[in-house]
Amino acid sequence: MLALVGCTLKNLVELAYDLKSYQLQPKFPAWVETDRFVIQARSTAPRAQKDMMTMLQPILAVRFRLNVHWAERQAPVYLLQAGSHGPKLEPASKTNHCGEVFLTTTKLQSDCLTLDDFAEALQDLIKDHPVLNRTGVNQDRRFQFNLEYSSSDDPDVGPSISSALQEQLGLILKAGRAPVRMLFIDRAERPKPN
Repeated sequence: MLALVGCTLKNLVELAYDLKSYQLQPKFPAWVETDRFVIQARSTAPRAQKDMMTMLQPILAVRFRLNVHWAERQAPVYLLQAGSHGPKLEPASKTNHCGEVFLTTTKLQSDCLTLDDFAEALQDLIKDHPVLNRTGVNQDRRFQFNLEYSSSDDPDVGPSISSALQEQLGLILKAGRAPVRMLFIDRAERPKPN
């Protein structure tokens, strides 16, 4: 059973389409992010959380007469690049754990990631824009990552993510623009009460 209480339509769309915050085009009626709704649905068989969220799509289409489309648009991004002295990366040592990432509010660790995978993991920390690998390093090579940073703006507490990237891994983040896949709401109607 799926039960979502107090969600806005914006929240529901982000869940149903597995969107990052920057992927939903911000032009839609104000009620889409203010009115709150309850969604209850049942499945005939057990489903994984991600599958349950995908099953929201037709519910939203019927209940809210929601119509959406995907398109690529130029948008702000962060470009992950090699620093002036090149990357300081150790080759992966535990290749039977590739793709596993340990992430906390002050640490990102993995023993077997490509730089594309690492850029995606950074995106989970930064959240406001996508992070794209532009290091020029062979995309099949896998490395160890041990990044320790502070979520505070106070340098006495520890380095910022940007400083830690440069000091610990020889990588930098630069602001840029690139095509980003975004979801556009073409139509949405307030549902009538049940």
